[in-house]
Amino acid sequence: MGAAGLIGAAVVQSLGLASEVQTTIVTQDREWATSLAQELRDHHLPTLTPASPARWREHFDQERANCVIFDLDHGSDGVFDAIAQIRNQAAHTMIVAAASSPSIKIVVNAMRAGAIDFVNKRHPVQETREQIREAAARAREQEVAQVAGNAHRTRIDALSAREREVLRLLAAGLATKQIAHRMELSPRTVEMFRRRIRQRLEANSIAEAISIWMSHRDQPELLAVA
Repeated sequence: MGAAGLIGAAVVQSLGLASEVQTTIVTQDREWATSLAQELRDHHLPTLTPASPARWREHFDQERANCVIFDLDHGSDGVFDAIAQIRNQAAHTMIVAAASSPSIKIVVNAMRAGAIDFVNKRHPVQETREQIREAAARAREQEVAQVAGNAHRTRIDALSAREREVLRLLAAGLATKQIAHRMELSPRTVEMFRRRIRQRLEANSIAEAISIWMSHRDQPELLAVA
């Protein structure tokens, strides 16, 4: 989306995505932008309007958590590319698309580009405010889950070949003695591997270690062992 002609940028704090979130409304619809900004202000969400709102990118700080609301009613064909670019470049940015009469195709394209939610401009601004809050909370949950998931994958990848095999057999339901027999190890050695696995995965129990493994490995690895 080109910067020229765009108006309306509101800075909103404490939406729940982080301690401070900057929300920028990118639109040519002055009436809607003003109404939404006032609604946010009335609910203790401070708003600011840049001196030159058409140059909204100057108010976009990639180092902060951001919520960018794109009004697709006046967008160019490159709006979805712009959404995807911002979403890829700024890890802590939440994209919300907006339109007056959105078609299914527009909604799908916006979500594929990286929007986390879609608001209908015809709906009361009170509903839009709550929708933004809910989207922020959802984005935070996804971010936390992604961070935890990445940490688990890193720890699983750090397991040795034998540790991974022991964990695979544990996940398949084999007992320590059965694993020892299958791997031609002593039960004491298998117990040592179990302790190491728990430590490396930072799991409180072997059951938690198995749960982490099952959540982050491909299903073929989890098939029961004959």
